[in-house]
Amino acid sequence: MRKRKGENFLRFIIAYKALMGLMEASAAASFYYFLDAKGTIDSFTTLAINFNIDPDNRLISSLIDRAGALGNDTMLGITITVFAIGVVNCVEAVGLHYRQRWAEWLTVAATGALIPFELYEVMESVSALKVTILVINIAVVYYLGKHKELFGKKARQRAKGI
Repeated sequence: MRKRKGENFLRFIIAYKALMGLMEASAAASFYYFLDAKGTIDSFTTLAINFNIDPDNRLISSLIDRAGALGNDTMLGITITVFAIGVVNCVEAVGLHYRQRWAEWLTVAATGALIPFELYEVMESVSALKVTILVINIAVVYYLGKHKELFGKKARQRAKGI
């Protein structure tokens, strides 16, 4: 069966969303494991040691001190939020794989909602990683908004032949 134009980029989006979701969920779960009642500073120090990162390094020590100022409850909230975002990305990937229209709109809404924050981050300090993620997310929103023919009942039937 002949592939429809643009399905390779859809496969990229599915893989990107799945990878990001798994990384976010596993990072949040790992951090939750190290988050304890002793405090955020102790949790980050233990986490750094377990990842073979020197907690006495000036940069790492500074990051640990800044995180320690947030407190355990705030860090728990951030951890839960990152885990939830990871789950949403995985749900988007599965829905896009099965060519569900709701997944298309969920992906456009969730990804599009984060673009202003990513743009702000790029304007604050430019880095290749930040610009790459911003460009990918803009491309994802544009692509899904433009290629509606890849979703719906007919698209699911076509996808079974891929």
